[in-house]
Amino acid sequence: MRAAILTALLVVLALPAWAEPLRVGRDEVIVVPLNGAARDVVVGNPRVADVQVQGSRRLVVIGKGYGETSLTVLDGAGRVLLSQPVVVTGGDQRQVSVITADKSGFKETHFSCAPRCVRVLEDQAPGTPAPK
Repeated sequence: MRAAILTALLVVLALPAWAEPLRVGRDEVIVVPLNGAARDVVVGNPRVADVQVQGSRRLVVIGKGYGETSLTVLDGAGRVLLSQPVVVTGGDQRQVSVITADKSGFKETHFSCAPRCVRVLEDQAPGTPAPK
């Protein structure tokens, strides 16, 4: 009986940490250590975030687009190692977008500011891969 109560208490105490979202900026990465070897990794919306397995006990989460998705990682026995929301935000404060309007519609221009603001080429706007 004591073991059941202790187990239930541990599960309840772990819930807030379990549900805390992983936060990553767009076009940025975070490293997530795992408590076991990952076999299956499922991302709810791959347009929002992508995941790479580095070794068997470490994930790299990549922010691809603004929004929220889910991440679930299973071990070889099908047990859940990780199940958390992933929130992709605008990243750090060094990017600025200026939206202007005229008779033909709206135009968005992107700037990278570190420390001086410089216009980003349209084919290299935030969220697009750099040319190779």
